[in-house]
Amino acid sequence: MPDPITFGDILIHDRNDNNLYDAKFDLVTNLEHQEIPHEKKQKLQEILKQLNKPTWKGIILNPTGAYFTAFFEAKKHAEEGEPDDVKTQLTTAKEIADQIKLKFNEKAATEILKKAYLKGIEKCRKIIQHPTFNNQFLPMAGNLEEVQAALLSLERYTHEYNQTFNAKLIFDKAEAEAILKKSYLAEIPALAAEVTKYAQFGSILFTKILLKSMTKHIDEAKRKFQLDFPYDTAWADQQLQEALIKGIPHEWAKAKQEAAKGQTILVRKILNRIQSLVLEGNRKFGLGLNYDQQKEDEIMEEALREGAEDNFRLAEKFARQANLTKTQHWIDQAHQYLQEYNVKYSHVGKGKIFFDHDRAEKIIKCAKGLGGCP
Repeated sequence: MPDPITFGDILIHDRNDNNLYDAKFDLVTNLEHQEIPHEKKQKLQEILKQLNKPTWKGIILNPTGAYFTAFFEAKKHAEEGEPDDVKTQLTTAKEIADQIKLKFNEKAATEILKKAYLKGIEKCRKIIQHPTFNNQFLPMAGNLEEVQAALLSLERYTHEYNQTFNAKLIFDKAEAEAILKKSYLAEIPALAAEVTKYAQFGSILFTKILLKSMTKHIDEAKRKFQLDFPYDTAWADQQLQEALIKGIPHEWAKAKQEAAKGQTILVRKILNRIQSLVLEGNRKFGLGLNYDQQKEDEIMEEALREGAEDNFRLAEKFARQANLTKTQHWIDQAHQYLQEYNVKYSHVGKGKIFFDHDRAEKIIKCAKGLGGCP
């Protein structure tokens, strides 16, 4: 049976594959392929009304469905105040209408686009008055970017609306600048509070991101509004030191956790990051941090051991899928991990771990379809 044709929020299943709607044969469902006996008649009538057709006779389903759906999506975007998306959908609808010699509903398109702009302008104003930014990482800061984006959209939407519909909506630039200035005054202290919080958590990455954002916003505030926010370099250094001192132990714990899962590649990345952070702390701030080589060895021993076993499991998975290439890759990877383990750690009181050739052979046979699969 051919794929169903989408008409907005319904599907028409063309069972006799003639690209025409036949009430006796064809099925009408929602987008989840569930029948809609109580809504079917109304939905079909709504489609005919919007197509300006009295009956389904002669309506070619496939391109007409795409035309109708483009209009349907345009209406949804208009309700959400997204004129750019509306224009994209209406352009698609117009192209399809031209191709199939269907009269494009200019009046409806104009009303949809007009609604999109007005809703978009209203949405921007609401954001500016009551920023809704809600970020689990930055609950106190972040409104500035939202306000900036809303002001830019508000100015553009107002200009485009006036040009398109010969209107005279006003964008108050002085008011916009006052709002933006107020946002800077609120944002920078909020960012400082977030820096302190994340430094205390030992979140090195977010501490650095927030400090960078602070300096950027301070420069912008000075350049745009002559606002003088002194940037306390000593305070910023203190926060980063705090983050490093508290964050490096978290990184060690993360490396150990991933080693237990056999995530060898990730463990190597974390250990490299720890080395870089220790070096940074000592070079920038003279913290006297030590990189614990013994701890690295213990973690890498476990990562290689567990990683080899994890690679065997992956090989078994792909063997059951008869994927010989990937099966061989993961067996080779397991072999390499055990070789590295034996070279680096077997001479320090650790016994060698021998590669299980019998297990590897059985897995390869499975992948080739020559034996029972594990």
